[in-house]
Amino acid sequence: MIKRIFFTLLLVSLSLFSIHVDLVFANDDIYRVSNFVPRNGLPLYVEPRRSSKLIATIPRSTSWIKIQGRPQAGWQKISWNSQQGWIQAGTIELDRAATNITGGKVDCLHDPKIKNKACCGIVETTDDPSELVKIYSVTGVPKNQLLQMNTAPGKRENIASLMPHNATWIMKLNKRKLINGVRWEKVKWGGKIGWVDSRKIQYSPELTSVNDMKRKSCNVPKDCAPDLSALLKDEIQKNK
Repeated sequence: MIKRIFFTLLLVSLSLFSIHVDLVFANDDIYRVSNFVPRNGLPLYVEPRRSSKLIATIPRSTSWIKIQGRPQAGWQKISWNSQQGWIQAGTIELDRAATNITGGKVDCLHDPKIKNKACCGIVETTDDPSELVKIYSVTGVPKNQLLQMNTAPGKRENIASLMPHNATWIMKLNKRKLINGVRWEKVKWGGKIGWVDSRKIQYSPELTSVNDMKRKSCNVPKDCAPDLSALLKDEIQKNK
């Protein structure tokens, strides 16, 4: 009888521990690829093994990664860029700026004083709030390659960031330069500004429409949510 009671209590304890662990991982923390990852990026696989099908290559320092459950034999399941897959464990680190933005969005969604919940988040805008912001996506880049964003126009310039083959929400900054027959565009993506080969990005009318509807809605001061992009800008300045 005592053994049976002990065994029952053990099962209950293990069950509670499992629930606690799942809750620990089921949070709003946002992660980014560690700077210790090689410059050619972090592979995202369908299954937790290197021989599995490659979903995408995540660039170094890329953010907005969420952990899905606990690590398994040196692998971690994540969600990123509307995709789920497996990466090698220990290759991501907490992104404080992105986590703060996510927390701000959650607070905004639960704030009864804010009526326009569509504005809870970041809206791409320009100095002229009435200007249409065109959104672009990467095109013609294989899954195992990355698109280089340079600090200045030209193939041999320093790297400002690396974009995955399916990167979206790229915003042109209306500056371009022609070098050796290649037109370079100045863009903003992932909180960073740089120059990309214009042939590698294409206009996305769908995302432009989504952003424009949100921008028009969120330009109305009454019942409008806070601009969370300020949090990201502050953190970028702190980490320079």
